[in-house]
Amino acid sequence: MPHAILPPPPISPIFAPISHADRACSPYPEETLSPGGLALQQRVINSQPAFNLALGGPAALSLGAIRQDAEAVLAAGGRYLVIRRQQEVVGIAHLLANNPFDKHPWIGLLVIDSEMAGKGVGRNAVSQLCHHLTRLNPAPVRLCVQLSNPAALAFWQRCGFEQIEEDLDEENRPIAILQAIPHNGANPR
Repeated sequence: MPHAILPPPPISPIFAPISHADRACSPYPEETLSPGGLALQQRVINSQPAFNLALGGPAALSLGAIRQDAEAVLAAGGRYLVIRRQQEVVGIAHLLANNPFDKHPWIGLLVIDSEMAGKGVGRNAVSQLCHHLTRLNPAPVRLCVQLSNPAALAFWQRCGFEQIEEDLDEENRPIAILQAIPHNGANPR
């Protein structure tokens, strides 16, 4: 009996490919909710304790908390990506190509390992993430920043985003809603 040739398995829908492997953002082969995927997220997120505190959490998040957040993102249609510098994973992001509430693409999370801070990795990732999102949805890219995190607000403004409103998040914490300044997505300054 001849063997059937099966098509290759699909690329994980969780770590969406957004560029070639030689760029800063690239697909990561592990599933978001696998033990390895969760540990990767935990390592990167916990390298930035000030970020976790600004979100009202502990300085270091447990694997259970990471899993709960990831499940919520995936349930909403979001996708996780890793940020690479050469072959090393140095950050994570999650994206929503079409927010059902405003029809804009959103960057839901971008965390760069603290050891990479100030080396241009974050700005490069923002540029590539915005380019990818605008190919999927031409509306300006949006995101939110906790107002208790002025360093993050300044970072996103340097990357070509402007504040369009203030609101409260689901935990009633004040946030700024930012949008990429129109002209080819975000434009790092």
